[in-house]
Amino acid sequence: MSGHNGSAARSPEFVSIDNNNLAFDTPRGGAWPGGAQAAWKVRLADHEPNNAKIHSVSLRHIDHGDHRFQCRFSFSSGDLVDSLQRHGQQTPVILWGGIPPFKVIDGFRRIEALRALQRPSVLAVLRPDLGEAEAFLLSFSENVRRKNLDTLDRAGAIWQAVHTWGLAKEDVAEIFSLSIRQIDRYLSLLDFPIGVLEAVKGRRISMAHAVRLRQACVVNTETWIQTIAAESLSARELARRLSKRRRRPKRYLVRQARGFQLKAIRYRANLPAAEKERILEALRAAIELIQGEA
Repeated sequence: MSGHNGSAARSPEFVSIDNNNLAFDTPRGGAWPGGAQAAWKVRLADHEPNNAKIHSVSLRHIDHGDHRFQCRFSFSSGDLVDSLQRHGQQTPVILWGGIPPFKVIDGFRRIEALRALQRPSVLAVLRPDLGEAEAFLLSFSENVRRKNLDTLDRAGAIWQAVHTWGLAKEDVAEIFSLSIRQIDRYLSLLDFPIGVLEAVKGRRISMAHAVRLRQACVVNTETWIQTIAAESLSARELARRLSKRRRRPKRYLVRQARGFQLKAIRYRANLPAAEKERILEALRAAIELIQGEA
């Protein structure tokens, strides 16, 4: 089997594509080749099953921990397992790269379902010709086209497009057929503390991790961010650990959609050390939130 530009496969388990002089990347915050709309529609015809080469790729040659192009916060594959057992894989996934380990552009749930079924490989279209920013836009466009994003997933995709990949709100609004006001409303759903925002932008954690931290009203976010990075925690495992935390007797800081509420604090010198630390954490988090708005 040969790959793009006629290069031969190095192994029966994956196709190696010579992408010399093909890949071009766009710096975040920089200009998109041909404008946002041209980038959004980047080579869509090339990966359609009727036009693109479909390869069988070993699941061992896919980077399952890299979710940089994932638009959904949850990709439970339970509903796909039965479908794959009955009908097989009908739609190829899209992978990024010319040699393993490949990154997933589109098809996270299909891959997880195949892993659950202990299948050795997945049918895939390989896209070594795309830069990183273009690969994100391809994932973005696939999810928009299928209309399979719920409200939170859509907010996450918009947040990543604007804050991580540098698209203008006007371009994102055009892609989603929304107004700028609606885009701002979606972004307000993910009103993270500045430390969490920086961790997402720096790829220390994923958007899914950030949402889990916000949903759990975590105050000591940096400690959890360090734990996520050190132990390579998945968002699912993070949620599991957060749910097992001991319930605190009082939450001094309550996150809200457009800000926070700081509960009344009564301080005494003889408070337990743990209680003092909770008060300090709440005050630090409040300051961090305010500074993030400045």
